[in-house]
Order: sequence, then C-alpha cells, then structure tokens
Amino acid sequence: MKFNQQHIQLFVLAALCLAVTEPALAGADATFSSVSTLVKDWMEGSLGKLFAFGALGTGLGITIVKQSLMPVVVGVGVSIATYYGPGVLNTVVAATL
Repeated sequence: MKFNQQHIQLFVLAALCLAVTEPALAGADATFSSVSTLVKDWMEGSLGKLFAFGALGTGLGITIVKQSLMPVVVGVGVSIATYYGPGVLNTVVAATL
C-alpha cells in the first residue's frame, strides 16, 4: 500500500487529536448526582414496576391480537432492562481505570 500526501496528513491530524485530548472522567462530575440518584431510585422502585407491568400487559395484549409470542418476549425484555438497566449504567459510568 502506498502512502500519499493525503494519508500522511490524515495520520498527522489523528495523532495531534489524540495528543491534545484530555481523559474523559465520566464518574468525576457530581453536577446532576441528586437527579441521577432520584431517577435511578424511581426506575428501580415503583416507577420501574409500573413500566414493567405496562410493558408486559401491552405485550400480552399484542400477543393475543397477533397470535405471536414475540411481544411478550419484548415486554419481558423491557421489564428486565427497566429494573437492571439503571444499576448497570451507573456501574459502567462510574467505573474508573
């Protein structure tokens, strides 16, 4: 593979971008920590149960109309994601190297 002038310029630009960037520290900012905790508690509490029951009920209703089990599977998936999703996201965002 031959390197032409455009390849070299692109490589130099990429190297400069990597050299200038600062490390991203997602877990270090506490600006919205109270709101984040509030929404996480809601999703893992009564609001999460409401979403889970709504998704399951909607999936059951669509299953009866369409005669297919996939809407129930999607409803169960939404229920699981609603309950466990905030905890997983909180762990991933707060992870440090």
